[in-house]
Amino acid sequence: EGRDIFVCENPAVLAEAAERLGDRAAPLVATWGRPGAAVLTLLEQLEAAGAVLHYHGDFDWPGISIANALLSRFAMRPWRMAATDLEGCAHLAGKPLEGKPIDALWDPCLRATMERRGQALHEEQQIEALLADLNL
Repeated sequence: EGRDIFVCENPAVLAEAAERLGDRAAPLVATWGRPGAAVLTLLEQLEAAGAVLHYHGDFDWPGISIANALLSRFAMRPWRMAATDLEGCAHLAGKPLEGKPIDALWDPCLRATMERRGQALHEEQQIEALLADLNL
């Protein structure tokens, strides 16, 4: 009970954590994009067992949509998903943002920050910071 469980969107983060951290990695679940029934069931079971869930995804419109859905469904905390986190990665270039802009339920400043940046930021680009958080 009260165990921190980290959840990411991209399985590359999970693979990198396994390779570089091994058994020093905090528990991590990858959703493989929009989570299917198996991932949702696992998250429900973890939450019911008292786990504290932390979510990180891509800073693009589909990523914000996935995060909104998960944070609405679970008592999940955003993990490095604030406007200030994105601003701290201004030096990392990304593909142009595509799709319909949406508000992030957890940070009213994030949409405007993303629109000003105009570029996506994917999880793999933040791998060092994410692994630092996962290193027990």
